[in-house]
Amino acid sequence: MSGKEKVYDSPTRKDWIRTFYTFAYISLLILIIVSGIIRYFQAPASYVEESK
Repeated sequence: MSGKEKVYDSPTRKDWIRTFYTFAYISLLILIIVSGIIRYFQAPASYVEESK
């Protein structure tokens, strides 16, 4: 086994960075959606009815 083949056996730094950014993006998206749902249900009824 040559040195070049051994390099490709483990994930590279780019793969880890890409995985981190994907995880951060999905986590942020879920946080925004959950926050919006919580704010909608905690809003006073008068605000919710006016927006319809």
